[in-house]
Amino acid sequence: MPTAEGAGAAKRLEASDPVVVRRGRIGRAAKAAKRVGYLALMIAIVAFGVGVVVGFSPGLVRVAVFGLVASCVILPVPIVISYGVRAADREERAAAAARPASRGAPRGQAE
Repeated sequence: MPTAEGAGAAKRLEASDPVVVRRGRIGRAAKAAKRVGYLALMIAIVAFGVGVVVGFSPGLVRVAVFGLVASCVILPVPIVISYGVRAADREERAAAAARPASRGAPRGQAE
């Protein structure tokens, strides 16, 4: 079982690794872009719903189409980037688990 001290050392090691820092920055940017894209999709859905209930005015049609187009343009890239970031994190954790423990500690025990 890892100790709090070991977890802190792992955090410091990750914070000093430029690849991990950059991956975190890219992951945060992708998360923000996904939020914007899904917000645009939500606006399109709400505008369409309002149009169904009260009638489609030219303004509602513009808002619905703009929201749909914006979400279609924005969402694909951050979704793919998010999958890549998660896959890289998963691969790095698997590689770290496959490495033998340092300083002679038996595998599976905290250092």
